[in-house]
Amino acid sequence: MEVSILISKIFGTIYLALGIGLIVSKDYYKKMFDKLFDNSPVIYLIGFILVILGWLMLYNHNTFNSDWTDIITVMSWLVLFKGILLLVFPTYIYSFRPLLGSKFIIVLVLIIGLVFANFGFLMDI
Repeated sequence: MEVSILISKIFGTIYLALGIGLIVSKDYYKKMFDKLFDNSPVIYLIGFILVILGWLMLYNHNTFNSDWTDIITVMSWLVLFKGILLLVFPTYIYSFRPLLGSKFIIVLVLIIGLVFANFGFLMDI
């Protein structure tokens, strides 16, 4: 359970910070995402890092307990899968270009951040 709470705190902090950043610094993130698509080595590096992070999270948290911790296991598998996709099909990321910075994505990122922060910080009390 301690690993679940730690991962939830990390995901909650990252997603909330990103969501708020997408609202406060929308132009900055739009420029950054545009530059990301033109930088193949960075896409490769992101895929490589995501595979490592996915495996590390699964190594420490690959259980289905029929409770909130299942979200972390599913998220770990998604991180690993996304990393593999970026390494095998690096151009697939271009299909997400129109979504980046959209209101839907901003709301989704904030909701994910709130869910993880709730489980990480409030369940720890």
